Amino acid sequence: MKKLLFLLLLPNVLASGAFTVKLAPVDSRAIAKALYEARPAMMTYEVSRFIAKNAALSGTALTVKEVTALNYLVRNLKMNGYWPSAGYIYPFVGSDAIAQSLNLLDPDSGRLTFANDSGGNHTASGWTAASTSYANTAIAASSVFTSTSCYLTVYVRNNSSITGAQQDMGTFNGSTLGTIIGGNYGGTAYFFGGDSSGSLLTAGDSNSSGLLAGLRTETAMTLYRNGTQFGSKTATTSPSPIVRDIYIGAANNAAGVTPTGRQYAYAQMGLALSGSQSTFYTIIQNFQTILGRQV
Repeated sequence: MKKLLFLLLLPNVLASGAFTVKLAPVDSRAIAKALYEARPAMMTYEVSRFIAKNAALSGTALTVKEVTALNYLVRNLKMNGYWPSAGYIYPFVGSDAIAQSLNLLDPDSGRLTFANDSGGNHTASGWTAASTSYANTAIAASSVFTSTSCYLTVYVRNNSSITGAQQDMGTFNGSTLGTIIGGNYGGTAYFFGGDSSGSLLTAGDSNSSGLLAGLRTETAMTLYRNGTQFGSKTATTSPSPIVRDIYIGAANNAAGVTPTGRQYAYAQMGLALSGSQSTFYTIIQNFQTILGRQV
């Protein structure tokens, strides 16, 4: 009876101003994140941010297929423990420079700037580093890698041989320091994880298409093609990563920047990726298959 009387009188009490109710500030972003992550079958919070950023920048709207693929990618990278070390992820979805410039991990940072670009370089199949075009992450190696941990990976859709200063991704001071990766360099893949000896890890690689990854730990540098290790060497103690921005489709080489002319459908950089490289490849390949652009 007392509870019923209290409920009946409550509206009058509130209206009288006898006391005030103070509500804690609402963190809408935290609530949105909690709701999205609690419902893995729905759109992920990260993809919703990606879509919102693309719209805010007036990018071409993503298709249902592209949104589905992005949700698959985020959920599976998280479920398999790859997300924490993924510093920057460029899925190259959409069909214009705006959507393809966005970093999936955080669309508000690490946005790509496409140098000497043209609209024809951007299609639903990916982005092409044509002629003199390359992508600048505006992220220095020193801010994403450590002296003993780095990871670079690219998914290339075409097979072509590169020469001279051409490199798929990275940065280099023109002499002995840097972090770079390149596939099918005249039949050889190479990875340089900042090793203090100044020498490259090289391995036979006659087809640039597919996923190429270079991983640096405290003791080794390793190359993977489509999830399978095909090159490794002992790494010596390395100096600190250089303060030069990382490029995609070329390397920020002090000796000159020469784009590869290849089409890219995924790129990632961050600390050394732990876990199965085979599983990681399967996730990326399934992502590409949903989009109908797998090789």
